Amino acid sequence: MILAELNGSLVLRIGSPMWIELYGYASAFCSALIGIMLGLNRKKSPTFKIGAFLFLSISIWLGQLHLFTSGKLFEFPALIFWHIPFAIATGPLFYLFIQSIFKMEYLWNRVQWFHVLLVLLLTALFLPIGLLPTQDKLEIFRKNESVVSPLFKNYILFFLNMSYLVPGVYIAFSFRFLFNSRILFNAGQERSLSVFYLILGWFGVSKLITFSGFIKGEFSFLKTLGAFGFSTGVFLIFILLSRYPDFLEILRRGVREIRRKQSRINSDLKDSALKKIKVLFEEEKIYLNDEISLKSLGNQLSLRPDQLSQVVNDSYGMNFNRFLNYHRIREAIRILEKDPEAKIIHVAMRCGFNSKSSFNESFRRETGTTPTEYLRKKGMES
Repeated sequence: MILAELNGSLVLRIGSPMWIELYGYASAFCSALIGIMLGLNRKKSPTFKIGAFLFLSISIWLGQLHLFTSGKLFEFPALIFWHIPFAIATGPLFYLFIQSIFKMEYLWNRVQWFHVLLVLLLTALFLPIGLLPTQDKLEIFRKNESVVSPLFKNYILFFLNMSYLVPGVYIAFSFRFLFNSRILFNAGQERSLSVFYLILGWFGVSKLITFSGFIKGEFSFLKTLGAFGFSTGVFLIFILLSRYPDFLEILRRGVREIRRKQSRINSDLKDSALKKIKVLFEEEKIYLNDEISLKSLGNQLSLRPDQLSQVVNDSYGMNFNRFLNYHRIREAIRILEKDPEAKIIHVAMRCGFNSKSSFNESFRRETGTTPTEYLRKKGMES
Protein backbone atom coordinates (compact mmCIF):
# COMPACT_ATOMS: atom_id res chain seq x y z
CA MET A 1 0.00 0.00 0.00
CA ILE A 2 1.13 3.53 -0.68
CA LEU A 3 0.30 6.82 0.99
CA ALA A 4 -0.51 9.59 -1.45
CA GLU A 5 -1.35 13.25 -0.89
CA LEU A 6 -4.71 14.44 -2.18
CA ASN A 7 -5.84 18.05 -1.59
CA GLY A 8 -3.56 18.40 1.42
CA SER A 9 -4.71 15.25 3.20
CA LEU A 10 -3.34 11.75 3.39
CA VAL A 11 -5.38 9.06 1.66
CA LEU A 12 -4.72 5.35 1.87
CA ARG A 13 -4.36 3.97 -1.63
CA ILE A 14 -3.94 0.48 -2.89
CA GLY A 15 -1.02 0.11 -5.24
CA SER A 16 -0.66 -2.43 -8.02
CA PRO A 17 2.03 -2.75 -10.68
CA MET A 18 1.44 -0.73 -13.83
CA TRP A 19 1.26 -3.85 -16.01
CA ILE A 20 -1.56 -5.30 -13.87
CA GLU A 21 -3.39 -1.99 -14.10
CA LEU A 22 -3.12 -1.92 -17.91
CA TYR A 23 -4.02 -5.61 -18.01
CA GLY A 24 -7.20 -4.82 -16.09
CA TYR A 25 -8.25 -1.94 -18.33
CA ALA A 26 -7.61 -4.07 -21.42
CA SER A 27 -9.81 -6.84 -20.00
CA ALA A 28 -12.62 -4.36 -19.28
CA PHE A 29 -12.36 -3.22 -22.90
CA CYS A 30 -12.45 -6.85 -24.09
CA SER A 31 -15.53 -7.48 -21.95
CA ALA A 32 -17.24 -4.52 -23.63
CA LEU A 33 -16.26 -5.94 -27.04
CA ILE A 34 -17.75 -9.33 -26.09
CA GLY A 35 -20.97 -7.58 -25.08
CA ILE A 36 -21.09 -5.73 -28.41
CA MET A 37 -20.32 -8.92 -30.36
CA LEU A 38 -23.16 -10.77 -28.64
CA GLY A 39 -25.56 -7.84 -28.95
CA LEU A 40 -24.96 -7.51 -32.69
CA ASN A 41 -25.37 -11.25 -33.33
CA ARG A 42 -28.17 -11.77 -35.84
CA LYS A 43 -29.48 -14.92 -34.19
CA LYS A 44 -32.63 -14.35 -32.16
CA SER A 45 -31.57 -16.56 -29.25
CA PRO A 46 -32.08 -14.78 -25.90
CA THR A 47 -28.67 -16.14 -24.86
CA PHE A 48 -26.95 -13.50 -27.00
CA LYS A 49 -29.08 -10.60 -25.75
CA ILE A 50 -28.69 -11.53 -22.09
CA GLY A 51 -24.97 -12.18 -22.63
CA ALA A 52 -24.58 -8.74 -24.18
CA PHE A 53 -25.97 -6.99 -21.08
CA LEU A 54 -23.98 -9.31 -18.80
CA PHE A 55 -20.58 -8.57 -20.36
CA LEU A 56 -21.27 -4.84 -20.67
CA SER A 57 -22.07 -4.79 -16.94
CA ILE A 58 -18.93 -6.81 -16.21
CA SER A 59 -16.93 -4.34 -18.31
CA ILE A 60 -18.04 -1.35 -16.23
CA TRP A 61 -17.64 -3.21 -12.92
CA LEU A 62 -14.21 -4.56 -13.91
CA GLY A 63 -13.00 -1.15 -15.08
CA GLN A 64 -13.93 0.46 -11.77
CA LEU A 65 -12.47 -2.45 -9.81
CA HIS A 66 -9.07 -1.89 -11.43
CA LEU A 67 -9.35 1.87 -10.94
CA PHE A 68 -9.88 1.15 -7.25
CA THR A 69 -7.11 -1.44 -6.81
CA SER A 70 -4.64 0.86 -8.61
CA GLY A 71 -5.67 3.91 -6.55
CA LYS A 72 -6.73 5.80 -9.68
CA LEU A 73 -10.41 5.91 -8.72
CA PHE A 74 -9.67 8.99 -6.59
CA GLU A 75 -8.69 10.81 -9.78
CA PHE A 76 -12.24 10.24 -11.04
CA PRO A 77 -14.29 10.88 -7.87
CA ALA A 78 -17.55 11.21 -9.79
CA LEU A 79 -17.33 7.46 -10.50
CA ILE A 80 -17.12 6.50 -6.82
CA PHE A 81 -19.92 4.07 -5.87
CA TRP A 82 -21.16 3.76 -9.48
CA HIS A 83 -19.83 0.20 -9.68
CA ILE A 84 -22.63 -0.89 -7.33
CA PRO A 85 -25.63 -1.14 -9.75
CA PHE A 86 -23.50 -2.91 -12.36
CA ALA A 87 -22.07 -5.34 -9.79
CA ILE A 88 -25.64 -6.09 -8.64
CA ALA A 89 -26.82 -6.55 -12.25
CA THR A 90 -24.16 -9.19 -12.97
CA GLY A 91 -25.91 -11.59 -10.56
CA PRO A 92 -29.38 -11.82 -12.18
CA LEU A 93 -27.88 -11.53 -15.68
CA PHE A 94 -25.49 -14.41 -15.01
CA TYR A 95 -28.37 -16.55 -13.71
CA LEU A 96 -30.56 -15.79 -16.75
CA PHE A 97 -27.57 -16.39 -19.05
CA ILE A 98 -27.00 -19.86 -17.57
CA GLN A 99 -30.70 -20.71 -17.82
CA SER A 100 -30.87 -19.60 -21.46
CA ILE A 101 -28.02 -21.99 -22.32
CA PHE A 102 -29.11 -25.04 -20.35
CA LYS A 103 -32.90 -24.99 -20.71
CA MET A 104 -34.25 -26.95 -23.68
CA GLU A 105 -36.88 -24.33 -24.45
CA TYR A 106 -36.11 -20.94 -22.93
CA LEU A 107 -39.10 -18.60 -23.07
CA TRP A 108 -39.11 -15.08 -21.65
CA ASN A 109 -41.96 -14.77 -19.13
CA ARG A 110 -42.97 -12.96 -15.95
CA VAL A 111 -40.41 -14.89 -13.86
CA GLN A 112 -37.58 -13.41 -15.93
CA TRP A 113 -39.13 -9.96 -15.61
CA PHE A 114 -38.97 -10.32 -11.81
CA HIS A 115 -35.15 -10.48 -11.98
CA VAL A 116 -35.05 -7.45 -14.28
CA LEU A 117 -37.39 -5.47 -12.00
CA LEU A 118 -35.23 -6.35 -8.98
CA VAL A 119 -32.19 -4.78 -10.66
CA LEU A 120 -34.18 -1.71 -11.74
CA LEU A 121 -35.62 -1.27 -8.23
CA LEU A 122 -32.23 -1.52 -6.53
CA THR A 123 -30.74 0.86 -9.10
CA ALA A 124 -33.49 3.42 -8.43
CA LEU A 125 -32.93 3.12 -4.67
CA PHE A 126 -29.17 3.50 -5.22
CA LEU A 127 -29.46 6.84 -7.05
CA PRO A 128 -29.28 9.04 -3.88
CA ILE A 129 -25.82 7.50 -3.29
CA GLY A 130 -24.60 7.74 -6.87
CA LEU A 131 -25.73 11.36 -7.12
CA LEU A 132 -23.92 12.49 -3.96
CA PRO A 133 -21.71 15.56 -4.50
CA THR A 134 -18.21 14.59 -5.62
CA GLN A 135 -16.59 16.22 -2.59
CA ASP A 136 -18.81 14.24 -0.22
CA LYS A 137 -17.78 11.00 -1.92
CA LEU A 138 -14.11 11.89 -1.47
CA GLU A 139 -14.64 12.72 2.20
CA ILE A 140 -16.36 9.39 2.78
CA PHE A 141 -13.39 7.59 1.23
CA ARG A 142 -11.07 9.59 3.49
CA LYS A 143 -12.99 8.08 6.42
CA ASN A 144 -14.54 11.48 7.17
CA GLU A 145 -18.04 10.09 7.53
CA SER A 146 -19.43 13.20 9.23
CA VAL A 147 -20.44 14.59 5.82
CA VAL A 148 -23.43 12.23 5.86
CA SER A 149 -25.84 11.26 8.61
CA PRO A 150 -25.39 7.93 10.44
CA LEU A 151 -28.59 6.72 8.77
CA PHE A 152 -27.27 7.54 5.29
CA LYS A 153 -23.93 5.95 6.16
CA ASN A 154 -25.76 2.70 6.90
CA TYR A 155 -27.70 3.15 3.66
CA ILE A 156 -24.38 3.26 1.75
CA LEU A 157 -23.07 0.22 3.64
CA PHE A 158 -26.27 -1.64 2.77
CA PHE A 159 -25.70 -1.11 -0.96
CA LEU A 160 -22.01 -1.95 -0.73
CA ASN A 161 -23.01 -5.24 0.89
CA MET A 162 -25.70 -5.80 -1.74
CA SER A 163 -23.06 -5.46 -4.47
CA TYR A 164 -21.43 -8.57 -2.98
CA LEU A 165 -24.51 -10.39 -1.71
CA VAL A 166 -26.77 -10.26 -4.80
CA PRO A 167 -24.16 -11.69 -7.23
CA GLY A 168 -23.20 -14.30 -4.63
CA VAL A 169 -26.80 -15.46 -4.14
CA TYR A 170 -27.44 -15.61 -7.89
CA ILE A 171 -24.23 -17.55 -8.51
CA ALA A 172 -25.43 -20.05 -5.88
CA PHE A 173 -28.83 -20.19 -7.65
CA SER A 174 -27.02 -20.82 -10.94
CA PHE A 175 -25.05 -23.77 -9.61
CA ARG A 176 -28.18 -25.14 -7.94
CA PHE A 177 -29.92 -24.94 -11.31
CA LEU A 178 -27.02 -26.82 -12.94
CA PHE A 179 -27.15 -29.53 -10.27
CA ASN A 180 -30.92 -29.91 -10.66
CA SER A 181 -30.67 -30.05 -14.44
CA ARG A 182 -28.46 -33.17 -14.09
CA ILE A 183 -25.97 -31.81 -16.63
CA LEU A 184 -23.20 -30.70 -14.27
CA PHE A 185 -21.76 -34.22 -14.03
CA ASN A 186 -21.92 -34.89 -17.77
CA ALA A 187 -19.29 -32.39 -18.88
CA GLY A 188 -17.01 -35.15 -20.17
CA GLN A 189 -19.58 -36.07 -22.83
CA GLU A 190 -19.18 -32.76 -24.69
CA ARG A 191 -15.90 -30.87 -25.14
CA SER A 192 -17.65 -27.49 -25.34
CA LEU A 193 -19.29 -28.18 -21.97
CA SER A 194 -15.94 -29.05 -20.39
CA VAL A 195 -14.44 -25.78 -21.65
CA PHE A 196 -17.45 -23.83 -20.39
CA TYR A 197 -17.18 -25.34 -16.90
CA LEU A 198 -13.45 -24.61 -16.71
CA ILE A 199 -14.08 -20.94 -17.49
CA LEU A 200 -17.07 -20.87 -15.13
CA GLY A 201 -14.94 -22.30 -12.33
CA TRP A 202 -12.17 -19.77 -13.02
CA PHE A 203 -14.64 -16.88 -12.77
CA GLY A 204 -16.22 -18.29 -9.60
CA VAL A 205 -12.89 -18.64 -7.79
CA SER A 206 -11.70 -15.19 -8.96
CA LYS A 207 -14.87 -13.48 -7.75
CA LEU A 208 -14.67 -15.28 -4.40
CA ILE A 209 -11.06 -14.11 -3.96
CA THR A 210 -12.02 -10.53 -4.89
CA PHE A 211 -14.90 -10.39 -2.41
CA SER A 212 -12.70 -11.95 0.30
CA GLY A 213 -10.25 -9.08 -0.16
CA PHE A 214 -13.01 -6.51 0.37
CA ILE A 215 -14.46 -8.28 3.41
CA LYS A 216 -11.11 -8.97 5.11
CA GLY A 217 -9.15 -5.71 5.18
CA GLU A 218 -5.91 -7.40 6.29
CA PHE A 219 -5.96 -9.43 3.07
CA SER A 220 -6.39 -6.47 0.73
CA PHE A 221 -3.90 -8.02 -1.73
CA LEU A 222 -6.68 -10.48 -2.58
CA LYS A 223 -8.55 -7.65 -4.32
CA THR A 224 -5.73 -7.27 -6.82
CA LEU A 225 -5.28 -11.04 -7.15
CA GLY A 226 -9.00 -11.60 -7.71
CA ALA A 227 -9.26 -8.74 -10.18
CA PHE A 228 -6.29 -10.18 -12.09
CA GLY A 229 -7.93 -13.61 -12.20
CA PHE A 230 -11.26 -12.19 -13.32
CA SER A 231 -9.53 -10.20 -16.07
CA THR A 232 -7.77 -13.35 -17.25
CA GLY A 233 -11.15 -15.10 -17.47
CA VAL A 234 -12.48 -12.30 -19.67
CA PHE A 235 -9.45 -12.62 -21.96
CA LEU A 236 -10.05 -16.38 -22.23
CA ILE A 237 -13.67 -15.81 -23.27
CA PHE A 238 -12.65 -13.11 -25.75
CA ILE A 239 -10.07 -15.42 -27.37
CA LEU A 240 -12.57 -18.31 -27.38
CA LEU A 241 -15.37 -16.32 -29.04
CA SER A 242 -12.93 -14.75 -31.51
CA ARG A 243 -11.67 -18.20 -32.52
CA TYR A 244 -15.09 -19.90 -32.37
CA PRO A 245 -17.86 -17.30 -32.94
CA ASP A 246 -20.52 -20.04 -32.77
CA PHE A 247 -19.26 -21.43 -29.46
CA LEU A 248 -22.49 -20.65 -27.58
CA GLU A 249 -24.56 -22.40 -30.27
CA ILE A 250 -22.18 -25.39 -30.16
CA LEU A 251 -22.58 -25.41 -26.39
CA ARG A 252 -26.39 -25.34 -26.62
CA ARG A 253 -26.36 -28.22 -29.13
CA GLY A 254 -24.15 -30.20 -26.75
CA VAL A 255 -26.55 -29.56 -23.88
CA ARG A 256 -29.53 -30.65 -26.01
CA GLU A 257 -27.70 -33.86 -26.97
CA ILE A 258 -26.99 -34.69 -23.33
CA ARG A 259 -30.61 -33.99 -22.39
CA ARG A 260 -31.80 -36.20 -25.24
CA LYS A 261 -29.64 -39.08 -23.97
CA GLN A 262 -30.81 -38.50 -20.41
CA SER A 263 -34.48 -38.60 -21.41
CA ARG A 264 -34.27 -41.98 -23.15
CA ILE A 265 -36.39 -44.66 -21.52
CA ASN A 266 -36.38 -48.40 -22.13
CA SER A 267 -38.92 -49.93 -24.50
CA ASP A 268 -40.85 -51.79 -21.76
CA LEU A 269 -41.41 -48.61 -19.75
CA LYS A 270 -42.34 -46.75 -22.93
CA ASP A 271 -44.91 -49.39 -23.97
CA SER A 272 -46.42 -49.42 -20.48
CA ALA A 273 -46.69 -45.62 -20.44
CA LEU A 274 -48.25 -45.59 -23.91
CA LYS A 275 -50.98 -48.04 -22.84
CA LYS A 276 -51.81 -45.90 -19.81
CA ILE A 277 -51.92 -42.74 -21.96
CA LYS A 278 -54.38 -44.39 -24.36
CA VAL A 279 -56.66 -45.36 -21.47
CA LEU A 280 -56.47 -41.90 -19.89
CA PHE A 281 -57.13 -40.05 -23.15
CA GLU A 282 -59.51 -42.35 -25.01
CA GLU A 283 -61.55 -43.80 -22.15
CA GLU A 284 -61.24 -41.46 -19.17
CA LYS A 285 -60.89 -38.29 -21.28
CA ILE A 286 -58.39 -36.78 -18.86
CA TYR A 287 -57.81 -33.92 -21.32
CA LEU A 288 -61.14 -32.36 -20.23
CA ASN A 289 -59.44 -31.32 -16.99
CA ASP A 290 -58.19 -27.76 -17.57
CA GLU A 291 -55.43 -28.22 -14.96
CA ILE A 292 -53.76 -31.19 -16.65
CA SER A 293 -50.11 -30.50 -17.52
CA LEU A 294 -47.00 -32.35 -18.64
CA LYS A 295 -45.73 -32.41 -15.05
CA SER A 296 -49.00 -33.54 -13.42
CA LEU A 297 -49.58 -36.31 -15.97
CA GLY A 298 -45.94 -37.36 -15.64
CA ASN A 299 -46.39 -37.70 -11.88
CA GLN A 300 -49.49 -39.82 -12.49
CA LEU A 301 -47.53 -42.11 -14.82
CA SER A 302 -44.35 -42.07 -12.66
CA LEU A 303 -42.42 -40.43 -15.50
CA ARG A 304 -40.28 -37.31 -15.60
CA PRO A 305 -41.69 -34.53 -17.82
CA ASP A 306 -38.90 -35.05 -20.37
CA GLN A 307 -39.63 -38.80 -20.53
CA LEU A 308 -43.38 -38.26 -21.01
CA SER A 309 -42.62 -35.68 -23.70
CA GLN A 310 -40.41 -38.23 -25.46
CA VAL A 311 -43.14 -40.91 -25.37
CA VAL A 312 -45.71 -38.52 -26.88
CA ASN A 313 -43.30 -37.21 -29.50
CA ASP A 314 -42.11 -40.64 -30.59
CA SER A 315 -45.58 -42.21 -30.61
CA TYR A 316 -47.76 -39.42 -31.98
CA GLY A 317 -45.34 -37.12 -33.77
CA MET A 318 -46.37 -34.01 -31.82
CA ASN A 319 -45.47 -32.26 -28.59
CA PHE A 320 -47.57 -32.68 -25.46
CA ASN A 321 -49.54 -29.42 -25.76
CA ARG A 322 -50.45 -30.18 -29.37
CA PHE A 323 -51.44 -33.73 -28.37
CA LEU A 324 -53.61 -32.38 -25.55
CA ASN A 325 -55.35 -29.81 -27.73
CA TYR A 326 -55.85 -32.33 -30.53
CA HIS A 327 -58.03 -34.46 -28.25
CA ARG A 328 -59.83 -31.42 -26.87
CA ILE A 329 -60.71 -30.19 -30.35
CA ARG A 330 -61.94 -33.66 -31.38
CA GLU A 331 -64.25 -33.61 -28.36
CA ALA A 332 -65.40 -30.07 -29.21
CA ILE A 333 -66.27 -31.13 -32.76
CA ARG A 334 -68.27 -34.06 -31.40
CA ILE A 335 -70.24 -31.72 -29.10
CA LEU A 336 -70.84 -29.09 -31.82
CA GLU A 337 -72.07 -31.66 -34.33
CA LYS A 338 -74.42 -33.12 -31.73
CA ASP A 339 -75.65 -29.71 -30.55
CA PRO A 340 -75.09 -26.96 -33.18
CA GLU A 341 -76.90 -24.45 -30.92
CA ALA A 342 -74.36 -24.81 -28.12
CA LYS A 343 -72.52 -21.62 -27.18
CA ILE A 344 -68.88 -21.63 -28.25
CA ILE A 345 -67.61 -20.46 -24.85
CA HIS A 346 -69.49 -23.26 -23.07
CA VAL A 347 -68.05 -25.86 -25.43
CA ALA A 348 -64.55 -24.42 -24.86
CA MET A 349 -64.89 -24.68 -21.08
CA ARG A 350 -66.31 -28.22 -21.26
CA CYS A 351 -63.32 -29.32 -23.35
CA GLY A 352 -60.67 -28.01 -20.96
CA PHE A 353 -59.89 -24.59 -22.46
CA ASN A 354 -59.60 -21.57 -20.17
CA SER A 355 -60.68 -18.98 -22.72
CA LYS A 356 -62.58 -18.62 -25.97
CA SER A 357 -59.54 -17.12 -27.71
CA SER A 358 -57.27 -20.10 -26.93
CA PHE A 359 -60.07 -22.44 -28.03
CA ASN A 360 -60.50 -20.60 -31.35
CA GLU A 361 -56.74 -20.58 -31.95
CA SER A 362 -56.41 -24.33 -31.30
CA PHE A 363 -59.53 -25.10 -33.33
CA ARG A 364 -58.16 -23.18 -36.30
CA ARG A 365 -54.78 -24.93 -36.00
CA GLU A 366 -56.41 -28.38 -36.09
CA THR A 367 -59.19 -27.77 -38.64
CA GLY A 368 -58.07 -24.73 -40.62
CA THR A 369 -61.21 -22.82 -39.66
CA THR A 370 -62.97 -21.28 -36.63
CA PRO A 371 -65.76 -23.06 -34.71
CA THR A 372 -68.36 -20.63 -36.12
CA GLU A 373 -67.19 -21.13 -39.71
CA TYR A 374 -67.08 -24.89 -39.15
CA LEU A 375 -70.71 -24.93 -38.00
CA ARG A 376 -71.76 -22.71 -40.92
CA LYS A 377 -70.17 -25.08 -43.44
CA LYS A 378 -71.77 -28.08 -41.75
CA GLY A 379 -75.15 -26.33 -41.87
CA MET A 380 -74.79 -25.61 -45.60
CA GLU A 381 -73.82 -29.24 -46.29
CA SER A 382 -76.88 -30.52 -44.50
